Amino acid sequence: MANGLQNPSSSAPFLLKLISEQKLEPKQLSTHQRRICVRYLLQQGSYMQVEIAAILKCPEAYVTRDKHKIQDQNAWILDELDERRI
Repeated sequence: MANGLQNPSSSAPFLLKLISEQKLEPKQLSTHQRRICVRYLLQQGSYMQVEIAAILKCPEAYVTRDKHKIQDQNAWILDELDERRI
């Protein structure tokens, strides 16, 4: 987006705020939006997967799958950066 602004629909703090205020039902999140929230909550370091699942009202298996997908993406990004350095 222009001026470095982030689209609110892809901002974990924004989405989680709406969920906490009950203005957004977590089941309405797209897979991409849910993964953004999972990534954010994992990075906070104070949430267990079962707690994240409760916040997002989804099965813990979804959080586990999302976590693995995020780790795969991170590994791919790091591999790309390593290749560019060489």
